[in-house]
Amino acid sequence: MKNYNFKVKNLANPIFKFLNSRVFFHAYFYSVFININSYIFSILSLDF
Repeated sequence: MKNYNFKVKNLANPIFKFLNSRVFFHAYFYSVFININSYIFSILSLDF
């Protein structure tokens, strides 16, 4: 039973790593996107 759990863990590990990196990337990209949007919005509000 211990060996079986170890095998499942080894199979799931790269999947979890991929999901974690993917989620991290999306969160980072989203925060950068929000920052750019707020920056553009501040420039527009200065113009008007």
